[in-house]
Amino acid sequence: MRIKFIITQITILVFSVAIAQQKSLSISQAVDQALKANFDVIRSSNLKLTQEYGISSARWALVPNINFSSSGSQTKKSESDAIDQFLKYPNPSNSFATSFSTSVVLFDGMSNWENVTKAANTFESSNFDHVRVQQLVVFEVQRRYLTLLRTKSLLQVNEDNLKRSQQQLKRIEESVRIGAIAKADLYRQQVTTANDELNLIKAKNTFDNSYADLLSYISLDVNEEYLIQDVDIENEIEDELTKELLVESKNIVSFFSKAIASRPDFQSNQIAITNSSSDIAIARSTFWPTISANASFSTSEDTLSNLGKKNNTIFGLNISFPLFSGFKSTVAVQQAELRLKTSEEQLLQTKRKIHVEVKKAVLDLESTQKQREVSQKNIIASTEDRRIAEERYSLGAGSLLDLLIANANHTRSLSDKVNADYDFLIAKHQLVLSLGQQRY
Repeated sequence: MRIKFIITQITILVFSVAIAQQKSLSISQAVDQALKANFDVIRSSNLKLTQEYGISSARWALVPNINFSSSGSQTKKSESDAIDQFLKYPNPSNSFATSFSTSVVLFDGMSNWENVTKAANTFESSNFDHVRVQQLVVFEVQRRYLTLLRTKSLLQVNEDNLKRSQQQLKRIEESVRIGAIAKADLYRQQVTTANDELNLIKAKNTFDNSYADLLSYISLDVNEEYLIQDVDIENEIEDELTKELLVESKNIVSFFSKAIASRPDFQSNQIAITNSSSDIAIARSTFWPTISANASFSTSEDTLSNLGKKNNTIFGLNISFPLFSGFKSTVAVQQAELRLKTSEEQLLQTKRKIHVEVKKAVLDLESTQKQREVSQKNIIASTEDRRIAEERYSLGAGSLLDLLIANANHTRSLSDKVNADYDFLIAKHQLVLSLGQQRY
């Protein structure tokens, strides 16, 4: 007896250590992990950095170019050739040269300055795009995490239902053994229990797939075991943000205004219009002359010791004016103007898209709220129906079929309540996403 007690304690200790060592994952941790490791976030961050480097490149184009070169050569002959060569040409065939030059564009129709402005705007646009990618990724993590919790809850519902079916099957088997009921009820209950087992297997498979989808999206190893932390559903549903969204949803016009003022994709499209205007200015700059200044210094000698004694210094001012370029400049201006019109239409399209997304999100939030209310009432009704069916069947006043139907309705009402709760939370996060006010 003592040995059995010791074994039990050791088993409990080992199990407790295993639970303590198991990694846990909450929804906030999943969001943080995705913001660091999700591919879409990394790609948009790298693109933002690329555009930031573009600003430096455009600014350095305003600075003078500086070039430096140096060269030296010496001709060697064989001994016999060297004598003949010396008789003919006393000086050896040596050459040493050094040159230094610089140039700067003084005026090119303001194209260089427009390039700086455009580069800065492009970086700002990429920053807005990055923020929107973060918002989309955060919502997707929330959706996948809540979906995982949904499948976990539905798995629990199916497990409880199977236990109830198995208990009912044992009672029926005992009743058949003593001849209290017909075997037909036993066969019917066996089929029902088998179907409940199958439903549990399907629910487990759905849970495992949701688990793998979440870990893959946040760039974690799907073979790792994580303890998924639950979300306090009632607290999430009754928090201040939810109440605020439900109240403001009555005035959807205010949501439209907030979304237009906050959405990063709309702000990015506004910058695209500014950049298109810069493209027009850059294209028109080709009609203007280009003025540049240059200076150079060079020296060359046949020996290194004499290098620098004789040198050439040149200063110059170049002016070039395009008289005819095959209408390339005109076509470039027309193309830039068309891009501007496209950008303006894109902004209008984005505005319409935002209105649709906000409208759908508000409707989904209101709809899922109604579903929660209905599902709660269904649970109360189905619980009472099942209780009555169980009592009637125990007393012999009801059929097994009535009891099975009552059990199925109760299980369905529990599943509907789980789905309604998580649908509401997802709709809440969808509305937050459509408003675009969150920054991460």
